[in-house]
Amino acid sequence: MLKISDFSASNLLAGKFEQSLPELYVLQSIIENNESHFFDSVFHHCIVTFQSMQTLLLNQNFLESSFSSLVETHSKKELLLLAALFHDIGKKDTLVQTGSISKFPGHEEQGYLVVQPVLKRFDLTVKEQAWIAELIRQHGKIHELLELSGSNFDAKFKEIRADLKSFFPELCLLTWADVLGSQLLILNPDKFNHKVNFCKSFLENL
Repeated sequence: MLKISDFSASNLLAGKFEQSLPELYVLQSIIENNESHFFDSVFHHCIVTFQSMQTLLLNQNFLESSFSSLVETHSKKELLLLAALFHDIGKKDTLVQTGSISKFPGHEEQGYLVVQPVLKRFDLTVKEQAWIAELIRQHGKIHELLELSGSNFDAKFKEIRADLKSFFPELCLLTWADVLGSQLLILNPDKFNHKVNFCKSFLENL
């Protein structure tokens, strides 16, 4: 049985879990090149997003009170690490290549399906497995929201908050880590700052 506490960016990169998590390591061959990624493997992006989540939870003190509570046997902080690690696990099956540009339509829903048997290998309760899988399923929502402005943004924000209810803060934190794990800061600094500032501001004011 796999334990969250055994995972680190260094042992993941060293291939320690290659036999037990082939669905993750196969992403080494899937290369992303689009507005947020510059010829980066999905595997590398997932590891850096995992590492970014660790850093945020360690260094942003205002997150402590929101994510320390238990879902059942594990804290939200622990489960968010796995959500970060596996958030793009559906990209292998959804790659659409147009020239050098790669897109992954529907990878969130596909990731929701792919990750469920993977999570059964961890010492997680059924409720905790479902919690992580649902976060992966929804993780594109805030990215979509932040493409909007004005009244369109306001209406979509209200809709997403109503749909996701108390799950919205976790989605915000995953989006923040996801952005930090990309090359968006180099490719589009304004969009990077827009996304990070939205997530940070929302979470600071919980």
